[in-house]
Amino acid sequence: MGARVADAAIPFALVDDDQDDRLLLKRAAVAAQIAGAVLEFPSGEEFVSFMSDTVARSEQRPGLVLLDLNMPRMTGVEVLATLKADPDLREMPVVILTTSTAGTDIEAAYRLGAATFITKPSTFRGLVAALDVIARYWFDLASIP
Repeated sequence: MGARVADAAIPFALVDDDQDDRLLLKRAAVAAQIAGAVLEFPSGEEFVSFMSDTVARSEQRPGLVLLDLNMPRMTGVEVLATLKADPDLREMPVVILTTSTAGTDIEAAYRLGAATFITKPSTFRGLVAALDVIARYWFDLASIP
């Protein structure tokens, strides 16, 4: 199978405060043959601000969000609640990709409308495999708004 294309007109967003994790996720996306634009955000505030500014401009709107929960100032749960409370953004699929395994985090994420909850694998190979599954589902099988 050739490179899987996250439609260039519909990028996906990576929201994670850890620069090393963002770099690792981008490298894993390349290894999983996910081609397309990745919008990187080092904080929940920056992502929410971007989404507020680009709501009307659908060409810059991510088709999928990979969201970390454990971020300072504005947590991933707060970002998710903000997105799902906005009628223009609530249909955007949000995949929680975090180190947390806490049942309370999993319950909160699903209660607020997360599409799925995945604990970040501890190895690069595991991360590539997880992104491959995410890409196969969201880019090859599912229809997203």
